[in-house]
Amino acid sequence: MPKTRPFRLPMQNCRKCNRRYQPKRVDQVYCSAECRKEDQAEKFYKTEPEEKVCKHCGSPFLTTAPNKQDYCTSDCQREEARGRAAEVRRKAKEFDRISANGTL
Repeated sequence: MPKTRPFRLPMQNCRKCNRRYQPKRVDQVYCSAECRKEDQAEKFYKTEPEEKVCKHCGSPFLTTAPNKQDYCTSDCQREEARGRAAEVRRKAKEFDRISANGTL
């Protein structure tokens, strides 16, 4: 029985450093873990702080993770979540009251 050669993916360029490499998986786009981590860090974190406005209290604040941070402090984030939870409970109570009266 003749031996078959394993299938090899074609060589491709790294998305970060543009170096040629032999991918091990079809969905691989970086030549190394270092290139992957650097590229993802550049996407999600900025070296220069960006000014944003807190969604809860409206105060301006600086962040290096503008895609992830919407609140100036964890306290504001918790208060906002509590407010949303209270609104959901209020709407559920209202729905229960209306459906109990049969006026749906």
